[in-house]
Amino acid sequence: MRRRRTFSIVAGGAAIFSLAVLSGNSDVTAAADSETPKAEKSRSIPPGPWKNQDRLLDAADSVRDVMEKKDPSFAGIVIDPDANMFTLYVHGQPNAASSKVLQGQNQKGFRVVVRQAPYSRAGLDQAQDTLWQQRNALGIEAVVAREDGTGLVADVRSSSTKAAVRSADQSLNTVAGVPVTVRQTSWKPTGADGTRQSDTSPYWGGAQIFAGNKACTSSFAVRDAQSTYLVTAGHCFNAGTTVENGSGKPVGKVTFNALTSGKRLDAALIKARAQGYVYDGAYNDGNGYRKPVAGYRRPAVGMYVCQSGAFSGVTCNIKVTYMGKRIRLDEPGRPVAVTDEAEQQNHTAAAGEGDSGGPVFTVSPDDNYTRMTVVGIVGGGDQTTFTTCVGVQERKCAWRINFARFDNLRIQAKITAVLTARS
Repeated sequence: MRRRRTFSIVAGGAAIFSLAVLSGNSDVTAAADSETPKAEKSRSIPPGPWKNQDRLLDAADSVRDVMEKKDPSFAGIVIDPDANMFTLYVHGQPNAASSKVLQGQNQKGFRVVVRQAPYSRAGLDQAQDTLWQQRNALGIEAVVAREDGTGLVADVRSSSTKAAVRSADQSLNTVAGVPVTVRQTSWKPTGADGTRQSDTSPYWGGAQIFAGNKACTSSFAVRDAQSTYLVTAGHCFNAGTTVENGSGKPVGKVTFNALTSGKRLDAALIKARAQGYVYDGAYNDGNGYRKPVAGYRRPAVGMYVCQSGAFSGVTCNIKVTYMGKRIRLDEPGRPVAVTDEAEQQNHTAAAGEGDSGGPVFTVSPDDNYTRMTVVGIVGGGDQTTFTTCVGVQERKCAWRINFARFDNLRIQAKITAVLTARS
């Protein structure tokens, strides 16, 4: 009989809310009973803001590919699936190549709007660099550029006094040379056989994974030139750690950690026999519902995503609000990570402790919401947005979260493919 894993939830530090719960030869030979076929069923996500999102994201990718590195007028892109609208922010006039690709978007069934911004992305990146270099003296925990080109947003600790916030507001604007909005936040990283609680080989994303008394979530499966891997959050487990499922059976060993290797990305790879599926539905659904993985895509501000945490289950109606935020994690050594930020639109729980490492994904009405497309990896939650948890109770959950962008991990870890249902 398999041993069911139990764990304790330990409160984290004051600054960054980790969604990891404190509670190989990395090839793993699965036990004979782990080869039992898992459920083939999938739970569909109800139609909603997804209707227009795919084509808006395609347009954002096309424009960003042309403008981001080669057009100094570029400031940012915001999509609005609810209004079926794509907004490009520029500082000055787009060059000829940018104008051509923009004209190509006009006949694709959505509204294209071009707005002037007071600053270009290059100018805001320079101002962001200036603030970040002085983050210790200025008391900054995180800083990010506004996608509409109007300035920066800087996070200071929620424990700061009102006088300190007012002082920071004045000093940051002076140092950066652009408008800076100061937010008080407190970020903390978050961490039955053939189910989320006790996944079996070949392993899927969205399942509970453990090492010692620390619990996190597997994200999705990838491969490089040599092997297959499960993705999870970098703050969950150090390189060399053997990770187990909920029954205490070994899943695989962490062979790459982007966070601890100085890559500034909260992501890691577990070498394991894995498959292109992610657990779907509630955290405790014993039927082993799954979604096949269709591939991956880059995020955009304004897009809607879901996450599938092993302790929360699937949560949706989460909108991306900022991209490329630099943040100091409340982990040993205060490592710096580059993350994207998202908010649950009804201020219900987006993710909570134990969901760290889980997949951030989008779905499409084109296949009746039955497949998921990878966007990123759940990282941390803002403690100033704590709310009632969904799924496992007696832990901390938040409606504002950050996530590591998969496209960055793909490059850093030399990943050749996301495993799909056809892989």
